[in-house]
Amino acid sequence: MTHVVITGFRAFPGVPDNPSQHLVEYLARTPGALPDNSACELLDVEYGTVGEAVERLLDGKPRALVMTGYSRHATAITLESCAHGHCATDQPDAAGHVHVVANDERVRETDIDLTALAQVLEGEGIAARLSRDAGAYVCNYTYRRALDCIAERNGETSALFVHIPAIEGSDAARESEGALSLDLMARAIAIIARELARG
Repeated sequence: MTHVVITGFRAFPGVPDNPSQHLVEYLARTPGALPDNSACELLDVEYGTVGEAVERLLDGKPRALVMTGYSRHATAITLESCAHGHCATDQPDAAGHVHVVANDERVRETDIDLTALAQVLEGEGIAARLSRDAGAYVCNYTYRRALDCIAERNGETSALFVHIPAIEGSDAARESEGALSLDLMARAIAIIARELARG
């Protein structure tokens, strides 16, 4: 059984060098960083493929699915509590497409105690914040698809989306509101993975 699956995203318009891709690749090549039987996956920033990719990962019934994505507005490790059904129609994905759907006012919440999780991170000296706005782009769409899928299947997997800032010293850091070292962000995700693997 896979205990935890960690995902990140590849490049998308305006972000040719995605920090979440570097983060997941770093974790994948760092022995012992994640709990045993964990897996790392990269997703394309495409509405047409990411939903099916997330459902495939959930087919494996991991204990937790931790999705990471870059936000130029993030200044700390940002734990997203929910996802909504709105998608921006002026922000094409990596394939040049937008996702047009009827307004969906439903909000899906994670079942994870994010306050407790943030306290664990803070106790390790890592700044964490809670958010109820995962944006209106592929990050939010991916989170919503994961939470919908879990709810529809009455699944036991817990899902969490974590927005990360830019990596210190990177090109993205020059136009981002916050930046952290890759090592610190990897440590934060590893702590989250260990906490969720314990159930």
